[in-house]
Amino acid sequence: MVFLFLSDHWRKGYATETGKVSLEFGFKQLKLQRIIAMVLPANKNSIHVLEKLGFEFEKEIIEEGEPALLYTVEKKLFSLSQITTETQQLKYYQSLHDKNTLQLLI
Repeated sequence: MVFLFLSDHWRKGYATETGKVSLEFGFKQLKLQRIIAMVLPANKNSIHVLEKLGFEFEKEIIEEGEPALLYTVEKKLFSLSQITTETQQLKYYQSLHDKNTLQLLI
């Protein structure tokens, strides 16, 4: 997952909601057992989003010569009750698309 939002759209929950839908897709549709995320140590907002989504810190790594943090979430530990219903997801993404605020590509 990569979250890239213009600063006007920060702190509105878009990354969390996008992450929830992406995790559900990964676990339910792709049948993944584990999903990983890498984040720069200084990116506290992204770390907060990952933790809200149920990711847990695993270890520090070096990615392309730079320090990064590796977070993981496993299917058996992921609560699908965190996910909104498909109808709510469709309404949410339709409203975003109508406002030309965000387009999600998976």
